[in-house]
Order: sequence, then structure tokens, then C-alpha cells
Amino acid sequence: MKNRTHENIITEKTINIIIPCYNEDTIIYDSFQRIKSCVDELPYTFSYTFINDGSADNTLSILKDICSKNDNCSFISFSRNFGKEAALMAGFDNFKGDALLILDADLQDPPELIKEFVKEWGHENYDIVYGKREKRSGETWLKKTTAYCFYRIINTISFIQLPVDAGDFWLIDKRVVGEMIKLRENHRYTKGLLSWVGFKRKAVSYTREKRIGGESKFNIFQLINLSIEAFTGYSLAPLKIITVLGFIVSFFSFIFGVYTITKALVFGIDTPGYTSTIAVLCFLSGIQLLSLGVIGEYIGRIFNEAKKRSPYIVEEISICVTSNV
Repeated sequence: MKNRTHENIITEKTINIIIPCYNEDTIIYDSFQRIKSCVDELPYTFSYTFINDGSADNTLSILKDICSKNDNCSFISFSRNFGKEAALMAGFDNFKGDALLILDADLQDPPELIKEFVKEWGHENYDIVYGKREKRSGETWLKKTTAYCFYRIINTISFIQLPVDAGDFWLIDKRVVGEMIKLRENHRYTKGLLSWVGFKRKAVSYTREKRIGGESKFNIFQLINLSIEAFTGYSLAPLKIITVLGFIVSFFSFIFGVYTITKALVFGIDTPGYTSTIAVLCFLSGIQLLSLGVIGEYIGRIFNEAKKRSPYIVEEISICVTSNV
């Protein structure tokens, strides 16, 4: 048997590009063309899997057209909108190849960086390569500030360390994908799971661009919910904080009670103060409701996980016909 050259080994490697799509009919075709132009020159075999997350526009029709004209393209279409985390999970579940690349359809993460990603993976043997956003064009001051604070806070209180300022731009080796597929939880935070599994990783810095079209599908409430997923999924600090807060409030309440009773019994001094009493009651009630809310977030996630429902339902699927993928 002839020995295979290093060049042949590289050429035989396949990379599966996962592109989640939700109402992206104005940009998805241009996105595909730009990605394709960036990877065609690389010595790897690329395939594309589009995840249609219940789009209400013409996204699915465009994806069918792309797949009919390109043998290395396939799509998975959900029965409704299940969310980006479910779309990424479907990508992991249907992965075939040596590495998986996650890239958003809006191209705020420039596909020109894929060349650097595959270099770090193929030649430097990193299991995970991800994009680190040094600058974020076209985003508000509020979003930039909250994102900055989020990563610093979660890394302070979490039992894992999230990659700071990382987006959803990842190249993941197949052995890491194998471990990710085993994690079947419904309340998913993919960046957290990728940090939890470990492995050798490398960050590639870049400037995040403006969307080439369409609008962001993440509103403030969805971003808050994603943050809650991260806090409740990778930290018990909120529960510990309310425990400590409850102890502190109880301690000072006890001291104040002893002081008040002593004044009345020893010195015969009544303690008037209807307004202050109401203020204290309102404060304590607020603490109780906050504590119940935090506990409820954890219990709600336990409840949803206990039902063991499928994180997504596939309505239609097209399989890539490229023989070596």
C-alpha cells in the first residue's frame, strides 16, 4: 500500500458548516455565496447544513433551491420556531465529517476568518477554535456594555470559565462534537457546554461587522432569558446569595427586635413608627419575592428537564448527496 502524503491527508478531511436560519430570505443566498467563495480555495472538503428554525418567510424555499443546485448542501426544517440553541443541537445531531463549523447567516462574523480557523485546527491541533470579538460594529452602547458585564460576572460566580466576548462562531473537532451530542439537556447554552466539555482551544480575534441585511432576531427579553440560562445552568451563586441575604436580614431583624423589646421593658419607652414599620415590611416582602423568583427559575428548569420532551421536531429534511461527507 502506498503511503499517503500530508497533502492528501488534509484534502480528505471534511468540514461540515452549520448555518442556523430564521427569517433570513433577504440574505441567505448572498451569505452562502460569500461563505462558498471563502472556503473553495481551502484544501478541505466542505459541506453545508442549513437549519431552518421555523421561518415564516421564504427562507425554506431559498434553501431548497440552494440544495437542489449544490450536492454538498442539505437542510433541516423544524415544524415551528424552537430557538437557536435547538437549531445548533440539530446541527450537532446530524453532523458528519472531521470538524463542525458554526456560522450565523447574517455574516456579522466574517467567513474570511475560516482560513485562520482551519489552520489552527488542522495544523496546530486545537480541538476548538472560536472567534473573539474585539470590536462590535453596528451595535448599541447598551448591548455592548451589558455583554461586557455579563461575561465578567458569569466567570466570577460560575464553576466554569466562559470564553470572554465569544460569539457563535466556532470550529469544533469531531471528538468534541461526539461529547456534545451526549449532552441532551433542553435548557441549553452552547457556549457554556463547549466550555464544560473542555479540550484544547484557541481564540481568534476579529471585528464583528454589521448585518448585511435583515434584522436581529434577538430582542432584549430573549437576551435576558439567555443570560438566565447561563446563570442557572452553570452557577449556584444566585441560590447562595439569597441564603446569605436571608441570614443577614434575619440577624439584623433579631438584633433590632431585642433592642426594641429591651427599651420597652427596661426603660418603659414605647417605639412608635408606623411609617418605618411599613417600610421594613415592604423591604422584607420584596426580599422574599425575589428569593422565591430565583428558586422558581431553578425549579422551573428541573420541571422542564423532567418532562424529557424533544428539544426540536423536524418537519422536512434534505440529505447531502456528496459521497465523501
